Amino acid sequence: MSKGHHKITLAGDFTNNAVALAETNPAVVDLVDRFKVFKLEREAQRAQDKGDLATAKDKYGAATRQLNKLGETALAQDMQAQIFNLGNASADTTRVKRIKNTTRNSA
Repeated sequence: MSKGHHKITLAGDFTNNAVALAETNPAVVDLVDRFKVFKLEREAQRAQDKGDLATAKDKYGAATRQLNKLGETALAQDMQAQIFNLGNASADTTRVKRIKNTTRNSA
């Protein structure tokens, strides 16, 4: 194996039972939702770097809604301020990385 790669073994269960297919793991759903916020923020920052403020606002807005859904109101307010600052010429246009790896991990 090369450096940085790890061999893992995955096991899968297969079923055609509709009830079993509808079951979800709340911890996994929470992690996926938090990763969506992380991804949306990065997409917004890339759009901002390209000067596409409309797309950046859309992505930040989606991230804000997701944060509110997760109950992360303080981060949602920070993200909302970032949206406001996009149109403000006097604001620092440097990207601010608000969503950290630890935010994506559930407690």
